[in-house]
Amino acid sequence: MKEEFTKILQEAIIEGLSALNTVLLNNNRIPTYSEWYCVNYDKNGFPNIHNDVFKPHPKYSDIFTYKSYDGSQLINTDQLVAINKYKSFCKYKCDSLGTFLPKNFYDEDRQSIIDLFSMDILTSLVERYYELYNTCEYDSNKFDVIANPVLNRLFAPKLLINFYIPILFTKFLKDKYDINDNTSIIKMDDKFHRSRAGIKLYSSAVTNKVLSSATHALVLKDWSIENHNTFNLTQIFNNINYYPMGLINNFFGSIRVLRGINTGFCQLLVFPVDWADNYKGDLISLQGTSCRKYPSLFDNYYWNNDEFPVLNDNDIEEICSVYNSLINIQENKIGLAINRINRCFLREDYEDSILDATIALESLLIDDGNQEMTYKLAMRIAYLSKHFPNFKKNAQDVFKDIKNIYTMRSKIVHGKHEKDFNNIYSEKKELNSSDTEQSIDYLRKILLVLIKNQKYLRDKNIDLEMLQIQKDVLH
Repeated sequence: MKEEFTKILQEAIIEGLSALNTVLLNNNRIPTYSEWYCVNYDKNGFPNIHNDVFKPHPKYSDIFTYKSYDGSQLINTDQLVAINKYKSFCKYKCDSLGTFLPKNFYDEDRQSIIDLFSMDILTSLVERYYELYNTCEYDSNKFDVIANPVLNRLFAPKLLINFYIPILFTKFLKDKYDINDNTSIIKMDDKFHRSRAGIKLYSSAVTNKVLSSATHALVLKDWSIENHNTFNLTQIFNNINYYPMGLINNFFGSIRVLRGINTGFCQLLVFPVDWADNYKGDLISLQGTSCRKYPSLFDNYYWNNDEFPVLNDNDIEEICSVYNSLINIQENKIGLAINRINRCFLREDYEDSILDATIALESLLIDDGNQEMTYKLAMRIAYLSKHFPNFKKNAQDVFKDIKNIYTMRSKIVHGKHEKDFNNIYSEKKELNSSDTEQSIDYLRKILLVLIKNQKYLRDKNIDLEMLQIQKDVLH
C-alpha cells in the first residue's frame, strides 16, 4: 500500500503546488496564522519567544479551505482531479492502516474525519515545500525530503524519538556537552525555540516568560515508541508519566547536589527522528507537554534578575560524573533521596523542604530501625563530614547542627515550631530560609559522599569505621 499511496500523494502534491502557484500569481490574499512566534534576546541573555502580531505569517495550507465573507473560494478543490483521487484513496483504503484513526472512533462521522485528516497531511506538505524551497516547481528529490518523514509516520511499525527538556534560567559556556553516548546538553537554535513556543497545556499555567527562559536543553537520544494513530499519540505525549522521568530527575538532582542552584523545567518535548506528524511552515514537527517542575519564585518576575547561575566546564564535568553514577547505582534509597532533594528546591514552604531533607537523610543513613535515630543520624553525618569538599566545620559542630535540625523537624511535625521556636535558636525568631538551606546543604553533601563512596550506602560500614577509629585511639 505504501508505494501506491506515495504515487497518489505525489500526483496530488504536484497539483496542489500548481494551485498555490496560481493563487500567488493572481496576488490573492493568503490566510495567515493566528499565532506565529519570533525570537529575540533579552539583556539577561535568555530568549524572549513571543507571538509576532505585527508580522502575520502566511498559512499557505489554508488556501484549499479558505472562504471569503461572500463565500467565494481561492481554490475549488472539487475540480482538482489528483487531489480528489488522493482523498478517495485515503477514505477507502488508508483507514485500515491504524495510524489514521482508532478503531470504532466516531463511526458515524468517520469518513468525514478521515477526509479532514488526509487533507491536513496533503496541504501541510504543499506548504512545507513552498516554505523550504520558495518555489512551486515540482522536484522529485525535494518531494522525497519532505514526504518521507510523513510516510514513515504512516507506515513505520516504530517511531524513533529524542527527548528535549529545556533547562530554565541556567547559563552554559559551550553549545554542546556530551554526558554519555545517549545523553547531551545542547544549545537550542531560534527555529527550535519557535517550534516549541506553542507546546503547553493550559492546565499547567506556565507563563511565556518562564517557558522562554532556557538557552540549552537536556537531550535523551535513541528512544522509540510503537506507532499509533494521531489521537493516541497525542494523548501519550501529553502525559508526563510517559517520559523517562527517572533520568530527568537524576539530571536535575545532579545539578542540585553539586551546585545547589535554582533551576528546573517546564516542558517535555518529543523530537521526531525521520518522521513527522504534519508540518507547520518551516518549523520542526515537535510534540510534547508542559509542567511546573521549577521553583515558584520563577513566576515572580525572576527573569528581571541581573544575575543567573552559570555552569562552567568543571561544573559540567562533575555533573556528568554524578549523573552517570546515579543511573548505574541500583540502591533504591539513592533514587528516593534524589526525588526528595528535587522537591526541596521546588517547595514553597520552608517546613516542607525541611521535612523532605530529613526524610531523605533518614532513608540514606538509617537502615536499622528507629531506635535512637536522631543520635545515630547525627553521629554518622558528623563522621562522613570529613569527606565534604571545602568544609570548615568540625565533627562536633556538624553533630550539633543535625540535632538542631531534628529539633526543628520535630516541632514542625507536632505543630509547635511557631510558639516554641525561640527555645531552639535564641538568635532566630522563626523558621526561615537559612534553616531550610542548612538542612538541604547537609543532604546535598551526604548524597555526594554516598555517590562517590558507595560502601557507605551500608550504614554498618560507617559504624565499623567509627568503631575502628575508637579502637585505635584506645590502643
